[in-house]
Amino acid sequence: MPRAHRLLGAGVTYHITAHATGGDALFVDDGDRYRYLILLAEAKAKCDPCIFAYALMTTHIHLVIQTTKPNVSESIWWVHGRYAIAFNRKHTRRGHLFATRFHGRVIDRNEDLLQSTCYVHLNPVRAGIVEQPEQYPWSSFGAYATDGGDSLVDVAPVLALLAEDRGRARSAYVEFVRHSMKTARPTETAVAE
Repeated sequence: MPRAHRLLGAGVTYHITAHATGGDALFVDDGDRYRYLILLAEAKAKCDPCIFAYALMTTHIHLVIQTTKPNVSESIWWVHGRYAIAFNRKHTRRGHLFATRFHGRVIDRNEDLLQSTCYVHLNPVRAGIVEQPEQYPWSSFGAYATDGGDSLVDVAPVLALLAEDRGRARSAYVEFVRHSMKTARPTETAVAE
């Protein structure tokens, strides 16, 4: 059965997920995570996606991105190809690192964008790695919760959905995530492995 075609276009927002082969580790240590984020920053400079959220789990990644050109596949392929080569070299490993091509769900409503970023930020909590999203250093939650920022992530479009004032929007986002935490149930994709 042929693979479904991706919806491509400029200005399309996606919730991207990608898993390691056979449930293996995609990230063995913090150096791996730093390398992935550096490559993501390079892809941002090269392919110009707008990154709204990320979470680097042990066996998989979550990204919420918006394209400025019809190049989501090129952007992710560029990051994942370079990351896999570096990972395999570093860990003296051979073969495919990523299980399949990435999954990209189109986000076409503001409410869905808010829910998707929240879902990404709660993934480490649901997996039982941390009790609070701000305790997990490998997600973009800190860029939303504090003014310290994260140059990789553009929080403005998501925060603008909650309030015009940036401070109020940050507080509202944190409250939204905390409320979602209380009602969230563990999911299959939020695994600690």
